[in-house]
Amino acid sequence: MMRFHDPLILLLEVVVAALGWYLLRRNKRDPFLGFPALGWRRHLDTPLLYRFPRLPRALFVAALAVAVIALARPQVRGGGRLTGKGADFMIALDMSASMNAVDMSPARIQAYHAMGKEPPNRFKLAISTIKRFILSRSEDRIGLVIFAKKAYLMFPPTLDYDAIFDILDGLVLDDGRRNGQGGCLNDCTIPGSATAIGDALAKAYNRLRDSKAKSKNIILITDGANNAGKIQPETVAKYIADQPKNKRARVFSFLVGSPKYTYMPVINPFTGGFMRDNNGLLMYQEPKQPMDVNPKLLAKISKMTHGKFFRTAKASDFRRTFAKLAKTEFKMPRVRTYDEAFVPLVGLAFALLALGGLLELTIYRRFP
Repeated sequence: MMRFHDPLILLLEVVVAALGWYLLRRNKRDPFLGFPALGWRRHLDTPLLYRFPRLPRALFVAALAVAVIALARPQVRGGGRLTGKGADFMIALDMSASMNAVDMSPARIQAYHAMGKEPPNRFKLAISTIKRFILSRSEDRIGLVIFAKKAYLMFPPTLDYDAIFDILDGLVLDDGRRNGQGGCLNDCTIPGSATAIGDALAKAYNRLRDSKAKSKNIILITDGANNAGKIQPETVAKYIADQPKNKRARVFSFLVGSPKYTYMPVINPFTGGFMRDNNGLLMYQEPKQPMDVNPKLLAKISKMTHGKFFRTAKASDFRRTFAKLAKTEFKMPRVRTYDEAFVPLVGLAFALLALGGLLELTIYRRFP
């Protein structure tokens, strides 16, 4: 599809047409050389080029017509898409020790082990889903807060998606092993002894409050209830909801984990870490007591901030729901783009002009 940026300029084609008619149809006789006798010319064939004595003028008129079209700036529909101003996202990712849980049946766990692979736990599932979400964005800024007993800002909203992937790949979940000073023996990013949802929401919102984006969103991914931190989640949600419209943010919360099939790595009573079989693969067992979850709290937070709450029991549910959310709630309006197409026309106009001049100086050169 083509359009003209300045279509009124095409009215000049009327002037060009009138000029062309005048130059090509005027009756003024061209100068010529006289010969005493021309009867012999009847037996000669006139070369093709000499049958069009006004060809240079026609080329000049055509060049002028093409130049007028180029001046009107023809544009063709571009293949790309723009999303205008992008949205801002802060992802609050739970890194408590319960994210080591695997939500699948024993048969599926054994199937993974038979292939020599570890089944994906909640944390790995969350990381892979976040990566897919990032790949689906183009002009949106994305930031990350991680939390367990405390909340930490890993990076503010940014368009540097490569850096985001590097940081996500470097996150290490707590496996429970400790050294003499209480630090993680597996170099975990943060100790995972509790879940501070309120602190995580507060840190995430602090990075969105002064954002100029029209759409500000917090994506909360957790598998537990709030049992640590200095601020209650409801307090943060109310504070966000009470802000002016241009400073509000929506909270989309995901409670991951299955109440039916949940298996935790077996704890080694001597080392405090996870036990492995002869093949080096983790061993799993059902939790000795139900895991502490609070779906009503997450649903309340999302409702207060005009977001949505999702409970995803299976990995497939989590991925599907997250993808659907990205396509609906976070879909930015498409803006049709057009690419300039006048440059080839400018080149054509110059080529016609040059050809006409060349013919007038050579083949159609006139002698007084």
